[in-house]
Amino acid sequence: MGTNINAAKRYKDINLPFICPLNNRSFNSTKYCASKIWEKDENKIELAKSNGYEVLVVWDSEYRKNPKQTVEKCIEFLNN
Repeated sequence: MGTNINAAKRYKDINLPFICPLNNRSFNSTKYCASKIWEKDENKIELAKSNGYEVLVVWDSEYRKNPKQTVEKCIEFLNN
């Protein structure tokens, strides 16, 4: 697992929920890797869109970087 911690440190600027260890089957069976989470998110977004909803995705990193601009973006989305 030390290797994955080092990998997380190397990629600290990338907004990944976490990096899955490659050699821990019990961990992998109960948790999702970032790519699986993104895949599930994309499926949920497509389902919402196919049912006539408009979707705005807001990343927590976007909000942390500029909260005011992110809130304004949300308000603009809701008003349109």
